[in-house]
This record gives sequence, structure tokens and C-alpha cells, in this order.
Amino acid sequence: MRGILVRLDDITPDMDWDRFYQLKEIFDQYGIKPLLGIVPDNQDAKLHKQDAREDFWDVMISLQKQGWVLSQHGYQHIYVNHEGGLLKLNKNSEFAGLPLQEQQDKLAKGKQLLKQHGIETDIFMAPSHSYDKVTIEALKQTGFRYVTDGYGCNTYQYRGLGFVPCTLTRYQHRKGVDTICIHANTMTEKMIEQLSEDIQRHRSEFLRWQDVLQNMPKKNIAITLGEEKELLQRRVKAFVANSKAFQAYMQQTNDANRYKKICKRAILFPITLLKALGEK
Repeated sequence: MRGILVRLDDITPDMDWDRFYQLKEIFDQYGIKPLLGIVPDNQDAKLHKQDAREDFWDVMISLQKQGWVLSQHGYQHIYVNHEGGLLKLNKNSEFAGLPLQEQQDKLAKGKQLLKQHGIETDIFMAPSHSYDKVTIEALKQTGFRYVTDGYGCNTYQYRGLGFVPCTLTRYQHRKGVDTICIHANTMTEKMIEQLSEDIQRHRSEFLRWQDVLQNMPKKNIAITLGEEKELLQRRVKAFVANSKAFQAYMQQTNDANRYKKICKRAILFPITLLKALGEK
């Protein structure tokens, strides 16, 4: 299987509803049924964008009946430590690094809150993509079956859960399955226009969540290596992008003459790498 999925994070009663409905209009136009990550008890002030809608839960259930897929996005979306979890993509977590019982309690409370509003889901979405092996065990014990996260380009089963890769912020051609991660609260008009154009051009590549969650292979060496390769590439890019030494290196070695540029960069790379490693 090959194709693209769409998920929307940070779905709360006080989100940016104007942006949300702009996106909904695009999805409806092209028949896209995204996955929504609902924060059961949002306590994160950064996610407050508009006055909370009293009909929030009715809207969510209505979308679910239309084929949209609902998932639990953490519990309160409050970061309690600086753990990166298994993926180490970010330095904040609501779950990773906590004891099993504490993680179970959060998951169970979130699950119960959703159920009180008529929503039952077995799909989990970790805030900041941060979860660890303890989270996986806690998810199993609280009735979850899937995690919308991971790297590489393959869906897989790992420790009793199904994982769906999520590495994209906009459309890219992929060899396998991947997910575009959208935050309606922070999208600009230009980003929304780009999304609409991407879906229009590549509509045939967009998949249904219901189809992707079926018949996942068990994680094997090939899948593991593919995931580790992509994670390493992302970490290297982040390291270079955040390094003052590498920023200066790119400016100093830039040259209109391609041969000279290659030579400059080859000569100065070892020194720059040492400087970058020494940065705090």
C-alpha cells in the first residue's frame, strides 16, 4: 500500500474554528476524511484561540458519522518534562518518562471523558510525538489499538499496537504510507492554499484511515532500519539548522562556482563539525 493520510492535531472546544472550517471545506470538496486528535481535557493555554463552542462534542460526533476518524490526543496537553521518548523529535512530553501507573491514569481519564461525550476511540496521538515503551504498555492496558506516529514509510505492529507513520507537514511523494500532520491553529492562508493545491493535484494518492488500519505487518528488520534511517536524517537536519557554526559555514563556503563551493565545504567541514559539537 502506498499513499497519504491526513490528521489534524489540537482539536479542542476553543480552537481556531475559522481555520478549522476553512480546512473542512477543502476536505469536503475532495472527499478527504481526516483523523482528528481531540484533547479530552485541554489545559494548555497556547491552544486557546477562540471562545469555546458549547456544541463542540456534537460537531465531533457529526463529523464521525460522516466518515471522519476520531482519536485521543493526550489528556490535558500539559508537558511535564523534557523527555523525547522513542522518537526523540521534541524535548517536551506529557507521557514519556512517567511511571506506568501515572501514564495509565492519564490515558484512562482522557478515555473516560471522551466516552462521557459519546466518543469511543482506540487510536492515540501523543502531544509533541513523545511517547516511550511504558506509554505503549499503558495504551494496551487502557484499550488502545493504534498509534498515529512513527517514522519510515511503513505501517506496522509493534508490542501489540499498530503504528502509522507521521512525518509530513505538507504533501510529498512517498514510497509507502505517510501522514500529513496539520495544526489548524497555526496555519496561514498560504499554507491552506498550498494544501488545497496539493490535494487537487494528488487526490488519487490520499487514503482512507479505515483501510490503512487493516492488516498491518509486524515490525521487522527492514522496517526498523527504514525508520532509523529517516529519524537519523531528521536529527542531522535539525542539528545543522540549529547550529550557529553550520549557519556561518554555509555562508562562508557559498560560491557561484560549483567546483569552488564543493572544495571550500570539503576543506572546512571537519573544523565546522567540531565547532558545532562544542556548542551548548
